[in-house]
Amino acid sequence: MIEVPAHVWLLFGGTLLVMLAIDLLAHRGERSESRKASVVWSIV
Repeated sequence: MIEVPAHVWLLFGGTLLVMLAIDLLAHRGERSESRKASVVWSIV
């Protein structure tokens, strides 16, 4: 079994939280975007 250090898990969790916050806060109040813009944001 692969052992992963605790600091790697903390970094991973922090990255997920930051990405979720960006997703939720950056798109507040906007109307539906074009398909191209949606794909770009999905990649980012």
